[in-house]
Formats: sequence, C-alpha cells, structure tokens
Amino acid sequence: MPPYSRLTAFAFLAVAMLWSLALFLRSAPYTPDEPREFDLAWNMLGQSDKAVPLLAGEPFCEKPPLTYWAAAASMAVFGKTPEAARLPNLLWIAITLACLLSWIRRVVPADRSEQAVVLTTLTLGSAFLLFRVQIWFATDAPLVAATAVGLLGAWRGLQADTRRERLTGYVLLNLGLAAAFFSKNLLGWLVPVAAFGGMVIWERRWRELLRWELYVGVVLLLALILPWLLAVARHEDGARLLRIFLIDNTLGRLLPIATEDQYQLGHRNHVGKYLLELPYYLVPWTFAAIAALRWGYQQLRTTNTVRRALRFTALSILPGFLFLSLSKTARDVYVAPELLGFAMLLGLWFGCGFDAAQRFDRLCLRFTTVLAILVGALFVALSIAIPLVQGAANLSWLSFAGAFFTVIVIAWLMKRLQRTWPTLSGAVTGWGFYSFGIVAVCAFLFPALDRSQDLRPTAQAVAAQFGSRPIAVLREDETIRAYLDFGGNIAATNLRSTDEAVDWLSADTRRVLLVELWTDHVTPAARAKLASWRSSWRNLAPVDVNPSAAELQKRGLQVLWQYEVPGGRTYGVLSKS
Repeated sequence: MPPYSRLTAFAFLAVAMLWSLALFLRSAPYTPDEPREFDLAWNMLGQSDKAVPLLAGEPFCEKPPLTYWAAAASMAVFGKTPEAARLPNLLWIAITLACLLSWIRRVVPADRSEQAVVLTTLTLGSAFLLFRVQIWFATDAPLVAATAVGLLGAWRGLQADTRRERLTGYVLLNLGLAAAFFSKNLLGWLVPVAAFGGMVIWERRWRELLRWELYVGVVLLLALILPWLLAVARHEDGARLLRIFLIDNTLGRLLPIATEDQYQLGHRNHVGKYLLELPYYLVPWTFAAIAALRWGYQQLRTTNTVRRALRFTALSILPGFLFLSLSKTARDVYVAPELLGFAMLLGLWFGCGFDAAQRFDRLCLRFTTVLAILVGALFVALSIAIPLVQGAANLSWLSFAGAFFTVIVIAWLMKRLQRTWPTLSGAVTGWGFYSFGIVAVCAFLFPALDRSQDLRPTAQAVAAQFGSRPIAVLREDETIRAYLDFGGNIAATNLRSTDEAVDWLSADTRRVLLVELWTDHVTPAARAKLASWRSSWRNLAPVDVNPSAAELQKRGLQVLWQYEVPGGRTYGVLSKS
C-alpha cells in the first residue's frame, strides 16, 4: 500500500484538533455517565484489588475494568482530573481511525484510495453519535476501538493468501474481542463475531473454522480473560459479582430474566427505535449514507470486486441492529459499534462509487451540504445564546488558542479539498461549517455548561459541614454518590424511597440525607408530569418524583442546609427533626 499523503495527514490533524477541544475544554465530569465513570477510575487509582471497579467504595459490576485501568494510569501521570481521565480516549480514537483506514486502503483501488481515506476520516471525525462517543469518558469509546480492531482482523484473516497474513488477522480479531470484553462484557463481541461468522456462512467458507491460525488467537483470548475471571472469583463475594458481570448486566438488559438489579427499568426499547433514530446518529452525513446504501444494494447484485467488501460491511451493521432492536433495553450509544459499518460503507462509496454518481446521489450530497450548514449554524447559535443566559465565565486563553488554530486548519483543509476534488466541494463546505459549529460549542458552550454540571463545590461544602455524620442519598443517585466520593471523600448510603429515607433517619439523629429538591412553588402534579415527560424523552421507566422541602418537612424532616447549583438545581441536607 502507498504511504499516507500530506492531505490525509491534515485531515487527521483537523479531526484530532476537534476531538481534543471536545475532550479537554470540559473541566467537569458531565452527567449522566461521566461522574460515575470518573469515580470508578479515581477509586481504581488507589485500590489494591484492580479486578473489581468500586463506586464510592462498593463493587460496581456493570462493566469490566479496561476503561478504568486506562484512566487510572493516565491520572497517575497527569493528575486526578477529568481531563486526565479522558486522555486515553485519544488512544481509542487513533486505534479506531487507523483500523478503518487500513481496511479502506485494502478494498479501494489505489488510484482512488486517497479520496476514500480522507473522506472516511472526516466522516468518522464528525458523525454525531460516533463523535459524541469518542469524546465521552465512558466504556463506549474503547468498545468502538476494540470493534474496529476485531473487524480489521476478521477481514485480514478471511482475505489472507498466506499463513502469516492469516495468523496476523486472526490474532488481531481475538485481541479485538479481548478488548471488547474488557470494555463491555460479552455484548462487545456482537459486531466482530457477526461479521466473521456471517461471512463464513454467506460464502460457505466452513474451512475457516478449522484453521489452526484462528485457534492460536482463541488461546490468546482465553489467556487474557481467564486470569481476570479468576481474580474476580477469588473476591469475597466472587460468585455474585461474576453473575452480575456476565449475566445480569448482559442477558439481564436483553431478556426478561430475574436479575439482582432492575436493568430492564432503565432505557426501555421498542421495535424500530434504532432505525427511527438512525438519521440523527449519522448527522451531518445522513443523506450521503442514504446514497451509499442505495449504491451498495445495487453493487451486491453484481459480480464486481467490491461485492465482498460490501457483504462484510452489511454484516457489520445488520445483525447488530436486529439484535439490539429486539432487546428489552436500548440507548443510542449501544449502537455505536454498528455505525463503524456505515463509516466503512461511506468510504467504499467515496472510493468506488462516487465517480459514477447518478442524479439521486448528487441530490443527496446537496442535502448533506444543507444539513451540515444548518446544524453548524444551530451549534453556533446555542453557543452564543446559552452563555448569555447563564452568564458563563470568560473565554480562557487555552480555549481561544485551541479554537483559533482549529478554525485555521479546518479552513485551510476545506480550501485544499475543494481544489483537489471539485465535485465534492459542497460536501466539504458543509463539513467545514459543521466543524466550525463544533468549535463554537467547545469554546463557548462548554464553559457555560461546566458551571451547571460541576457538583464538586456542593460535595466539598457537604463534606465541610456534615462529613463527620452518616450521609445517604435518595433513589440511588449515582451522580451525587460519585461526586461525594471523589469530591468530598464521603461514601454515601443508598436509599430507594422517601419512606425508606424517613425510617433510616429516624434510627439515628446524627444521620443526614442529601437530596435534590424541587422548589415549593412547583406543584406535585406538575413535577409528576415533568418527570413522566423526561422519562419518555430519555426512554426511561417512570420513577418517583423527588419531593420538595415542604413535603419533606411534613414527614418530620428538617432542612439543615441548601445549596443552589448554577443552572437551577437545588440540593438540600435534611435530618429527622
């Protein structure tokens, strides 16, 4: 394969700068996931047993610990900050991009490889859901990287002409499966296994299942996973923890089985959810993806050389989409690994099908341009309006410098790409304006959101006044538990209902309860309606509405302390009167 071009390097630089702005211009762990994930990594840094993640000192077995190992290693070097915890995301991003570009360069003719590689880089670096996953400190970014490694390994193994190439491919496949397992349990195997197994079945290549090279990789996979499973099993409550890791938090999210935690009360699914939301996942490349899907379907019925790559792409998308659509719970980030298949499909289209673009394809590109510009303009508008309303802190010199140089690189790349490939001028312009919108969000909106997302001052104030007393939180609020732990060194007790809270406080007058309070002028009916709307919008099962201070006082509790978080939320510390 020819070396990467200078244009490819600048495309990678542009998206890397966008990723870096989004990763490091946020000073607070953002809800709903980052506070919990940060506390798990923060605990991992100091705990002697590295096998089981701890949340506020208690085993938390939703995910295996790869994310927390990597973040703890980063924080050990760069400090215990959210920015340091997010730093490994750059590694996951680089792995994902390297694997996808390697695959594109293997399946696209050399004379069109550069165009496919550059546009795949821009697609992966801006498609809304993939971009969000890559900049979020959670288990999804390493899962996407592991999936990319597994897909590349499966393709190289299936396409190998020599034993050495086949061994390399199948070792990569199993390394990807190992990393996927340590990121998100057995569910992380869904996309690579479906792609590999689907190709074996589709092309009747049963001999692949007898290759010794495949089982060398399997031995490596077991050698990586079994020691961790044994370490968890040796834990004081190892059997229960293994069940939570391997059954409750996998099958329990998908099937109606009894589990220790009520996973099915979380993000409820309905048939067709992912298909209906797919256009949003792919913004701003939604219409380009429609054109690519149409082209890919047409090519599957031909006998040209790209058909096998399209089969592999289809198997990277469809089985996972079907499986997730039939599961009991759903969340948009669950489908991020399948979106790698769309990035691969767009790369194939830009490399192999775009030169013969039909009127429909050109129309889709125009719509792509319009959508990208509109979304970019919306980002800019929000980045101006919200800070004006909330009174955000001034733009720091780091934010200004990062935003300024990123805009320069994007503008230069736009001009160069438009001159190199005039037929793609509109799509490149749209990508540029969309990227300017992302820069605006990072530089102006994030400082405003930091003030409302950061609960460390709340946790520190609670610790200063009530740190010597037993503290509980209401309804398993993982966010505030995490903030109390890493922000105030307080391990809070979980309480599931107001009645349980009253009983717990009555047992000891020293005990206090930290809870988010509704203001008294909002009626219970209005709060219930709002809670129901929020549950429907986030696809969650309805939960009890948090009480107001007046309602708690009627239950014999008194408010000892209140703290209003910028952005409107109020937290109160209560005790039994």
